[in-house]
Amino acid sequence: MMLKLRSLTLLLSVAIGLLLTLRAQAQVFTRKLDPADPSMSRIARLPAGGVPSFEAGAVDVARLKAEDEIDQKAGKPLRIAVVQPASVNVLQAGKAVIADGERVTYYELRSPGALGIGADFDKLRLAEGTQIYLYNAARTTLVGPITRTENTTDNHYVSDRLMGDRLMIEVREPLKAGPSEISLAGIIHEYNIPFGPYGNIRSALACHNNMACAPSYQYEGDAVAQIFMLYNGSGFLCSGAMLNDAQQSFRSYFLTAFHCIDFTGDLQLQTAEKASTANWSFFFKYQSATCTPNMDDNIYVTINGATFRAGSANTDMTLLELNRQLPLNQEIPFLGWDRRTTNYIGTFGIHHPNGSVKKISFADGATFYNGWNGTFPESHYETVFTNGTMEGGSSGSPLFNSDRRVIGQLHGGASGCAPIRMLYGRFDLSWFGNGTDDTRLNNWLDPTRTGATVTNAVTPRLTGPGSFTGSATYAVNANSALTTWTVLGGDGIVSPTSGSGNRAELTGLTSGSSLTIVFSVNAGQSYPITFRQTFNVGSPTANRPPVPPAGGIENQRIPLNTRYDFELPKFSDPDGDALTYSAEGLPEGIVFNNDETGTYLFGAPSVPGVNTVVITATDPGGLTASTAFSLTILANRAPTRVGAVVSGTAAVGIVSTFALTSLISDPDGFPMSYTVTGTYPPGMARVGNNITGRPTAVGSYTLSVVGVDEGGLSNSTTFIINVLSVPNRPPVPLGPSLTASLITGINYRLTLGGIFTDPEGATVTYGAIGMPAAYTLVNTPEPAILCRADVPSIVSFTLTGTDPQGGVGRTNLSIVFQNPAASSALQVLQPTYDCNTGAIVFRTSGGNGTPITFSAVGVQRASATSTSGTVEAGLRADPKPIVITATQSGSITATYTFDFGAYCQGIAPILPPDPTPPAPTGALTMQQPTYNCNTGVIVFNTSGGDGSPITFQAIGVQRTSPTSTTGTLEPGLRADPKPIVITATQSGVSVSVTFNLVGYCNGTVPPSVPPATPPTSPTTSPGSALSLTTPTYNCATGVIVFNTAGGDGTPITYSAVGVRRTSPTSATGTVEEGLRADPKPLVISATQSGVTTSITFNFGAFCAGSARMASTELANSLNVEVLGNPTPSEWVSLRVSGLGSASLQVQTVDATGRPIADGAWTVGGTTATVAVKLGRMPGAYLLRVQSGSAVKTVRVVKSE
Repeated sequence: MMLKLRSLTLLLSVAIGLLLTLRAQAQVFTRKLDPADPSMSRIARLPAGGVPSFEAGAVDVARLKAEDEIDQKAGKPLRIAVVQPASVNVLQAGKAVIADGERVTYYELRSPGALGIGADFDKLRLAEGTQIYLYNAARTTLVGPITRTENTTDNHYVSDRLMGDRLMIEVREPLKAGPSEISLAGIIHEYNIPFGPYGNIRSALACHNNMACAPSYQYEGDAVAQIFMLYNGSGFLCSGAMLNDAQQSFRSYFLTAFHCIDFTGDLQLQTAEKASTANWSFFFKYQSATCTPNMDDNIYVTINGATFRAGSANTDMTLLELNRQLPLNQEIPFLGWDRRTTNYIGTFGIHHPNGSVKKISFADGATFYNGWNGTFPESHYETVFTNGTMEGGSSGSPLFNSDRRVIGQLHGGASGCAPIRMLYGRFDLSWFGNGTDDTRLNNWLDPTRTGATVTNAVTPRLTGPGSFTGSATYAVNANSALTTWTVLGGDGIVSPTSGSGNRAELTGLTSGSSLTIVFSVNAGQSYPITFRQTFNVGSPTANRPPVPPAGGIENQRIPLNTRYDFELPKFSDPDGDALTYSAEGLPEGIVFNNDETGTYLFGAPSVPGVNTVVITATDPGGLTASTAFSLTILANRAPTRVGAVVSGTAAVGIVSTFALTSLISDPDGFPMSYTVTGTYPPGMARVGNNITGRPTAVGSYTLSVVGVDEGGLSNSTTFIINVLSVPNRPPVPLGPSLTASLITGINYRLTLGGIFTDPEGATVTYGAIGMPAAYTLVNTPEPAILCRADVPSIVSFTLTGTDPQGGVGRTNLSIVFQNPAASSALQVLQPTYDCNTGAIVFRTSGGNGTPITFSAVGVQRASATSTSGTVEAGLRADPKPIVITATQSGSITATYTFDFGAYCQGIAPILPPDPTPPAPTGALTMQQPTYNCNTGVIVFNTSGGDGSPITFQAIGVQRTSPTSTTGTLEPGLRADPKPIVITATQSGVSVSVTFNLVGYCNGTVPPSVPPATPPTSPTTSPGSALSLTTPTYNCATGVIVFNTAGGDGTPITYSAVGVRRTSPTSATGTVEEGLRADPKPLVISATQSGVTTSITFNFGAFCAGSARMASTELANSLNVEVLGNPTPSEWVSLRVSGLGSASLQVQTVDATGRPIADGAWTVGGTTATVAVKLGRMPGAYLLRVQSGSAVKTVRVVKSE
């Protein structure tokens, strides 16, 4: 059976909202029947004295299964049920009572021995307000409500099947309702496919992958449905999927297999076979909510009835059209397709095997053409699934290429687990079929003959506000040429009230409520396709004039006769009106442009001088605003040089840089281009507008430099670089005395890299004098000290750094071991939540360090201890607060109520705050920014201040607004880096910081020396004790932010070996790349007023989603080899050796710590090679490999 039950822990508010919402939709739901749920309390209250019933005769199951065995070998669809004849007028034969202001009629169906039971109504014509509910004898599962939206032309209706051999029919009619017809033609008796271990989930091979195991493919999965086909007294199962068409009309086209409708198996379709589709049922979103084990806690939706459109036995293709529009609130996608004639690498299939929940299978290799059982040569794609498999009931399911477009539908193949061979009918051949409309796809999926070879998947949507004042836009993503719209109740309130196209621009004339805009699509279908949005209109306000851009328009200077292209900053309109622009005072040669391409000035000025340009913006009401700026046209002057011959000095082994702009420059201040010829000193070269490098040979080297300005004028000079030999300088330590604070009882690899810096940039070899014999110092793969202490202690010794010439630097290193700080109470913090995807990450503080289990109704997660999950689609559609419960040591429990609906609307939660809510104190200061040298993204950092808005200024940084802290360095500045001055202004007070861009990205920013004495004690009263909390860490970029609680308000200095920061007091830094490639726990120490506290942060485990992973991994012999790293594929092969168990599991985690996929294998021996799924997006992934108690984590990079 295809039921899925909602778990008993479903929030009552969710069920109430769901029941009320779904009554108005053209669909039927199967879900949990919970008498404790107030919304369902009136249902299944059987009357006293018993209920009339009809009992069907016996079924010869042995005969049916013998027939099925023959039919399955012949390639016919999977039969699971037969229809037992019955002729019952339910309203006449049932028992009627008056309850809750309604007439309620009860009638029971019985089919002894049935594994599942359903109703076949030959007449179902329901009046307005009448509802039918179906439930089993145990009253655990509910189908309904079935309403008048299920009335069909032929009045036939086939219900879902429920577990067991008894089915209760409950009809609820308003006392003043019109007449309804409800009569039965038969009872659906399921006899095949036993139920699985999870109640009502049908059994399937264990090597299948649940859909939930591949969340990044859920979008495609939502378009795949299970089909229950009724024909000639029998019920069968297949799979299929929704398809988009080339004109995006959202007609309900559905692709499945030809043999799913060819019940006679003669490769010809009889009239009765085609007509049977009117009684087929389509089950969407029938899947397990979790990857493993199978769970029966989701609600799924049933659509009844379809019309045959096309079919071809050659490619085993059938195209149907469901007899109604799909419910918009279910967000079911229409899949894209690819009809190009080619083979594909990396395919996958989504299907319902053996009547079970939705599964997904993957094929690593390429498809190739083949025929079906020797017929129709090359009419099919043959693919070999390397992960997952197919079974009976999977027939008709789609095959996707790596672009996630449909390229065929399943015909059949071998049986068993991967690797397994399957054949899919080719979509490109089905496109033309047998040359007639009822044997091909093209006239249905491309009716206007656009010639499209591919389409993309799309979900039908209507966008627009729930209320507005002034004007608003409403739009649907259906084909504009097929769409019209009207506003119900809009006369005199909005204008216009109707129109054509998929976009409506409305203007409010006066206030009004509960107006409805209806978009209608007419693509020749027999059923309505409509999109509806109810909205309110506020009273219009008086027109307000436009507002010029903040700060006006910056004055401009350009050379004479040079190309000029300047995009003007936009004005804003407080009423949201569209503006038109004009310009006055332009110099000759400059043109003003204002059209859909933008508002800008361009051209080449032909007359020098200063021009005052006025830009004016005008709103639809005629109100204007203007701003002026000066546009100076400079008569071009030739570049100037320092001299005819210029010399510079460099030293062997030391990096030197000479700027070409310092040799030849433009007196008008404009950019120049340079050419350099001659002999460079060995080790030096031109980089951008610099000559830079580390010279390797003494000598005098002559270069000719020519500089050309934008107007074509030039100048030249001879530049001589004299390379001298200078005495070697020893490595320089960070300071004369350094301290590392560690925790007792832990094996440490204390990274030393960065403590010494060689002035000549050479590699430094580390050594130690007086270090305890129990410690080990290594220099590969990076310098580090291996150490451990089981009791508190302080060890001091001399650390040395030696360069290749024998120069030695020294510093004193003290290692302080302390017992772990006493644990604080376990608290649940506000989670991290993505309003777009529904991804949620639970956060805690305190606790005793033991594993934490979580529970949160409505959140799908991989395991009880997983901190990452996804809020279910139904809850996201009707948001209610989520109660997150954390349990530690079996009895310690903490909770947090997260109102994610308010969170996504920007409303501050009225909930318990984090233990240490941020509160700006002290004077505003600028800290060094966070910068990504690869992408150019920069984040401004501040501390202190009064809490009011801060505006920033930084020349060369592109940002969206003056208050934005995030921006991108302009390409020119990144190509020719200069120090950046960042200024922050708050309440009239400005502070600045200079960011050494060149040194930061070259790794040569000189570190600050920690103070020799602690900061002076404050005069303020002391607060709570200083403590370090879990830092904020970005797994993708390595950026880390230290977090503290308590303290006395005086400055805090930090220490963290392996973290690059700009100063000892900076709380923000970057974990060095070497440490990120081979992650080890970080020991972070904070010192305030002479008091030091520490925390150990296992960022490797943090990024893998397991807070205790590292300690588990230290002592195992598991070895994992990545076969191809980096890889461009979504799959990677691992060779695992040292296996101590027959069980092998691999979890894939992305850079944010979110689980992407889980895999499990049963292996023999101590070595195995497996294929592991990565995500779609390029970047770093962590693979957590486990065999028995042994765990190993490896990092894999997916390239573009």
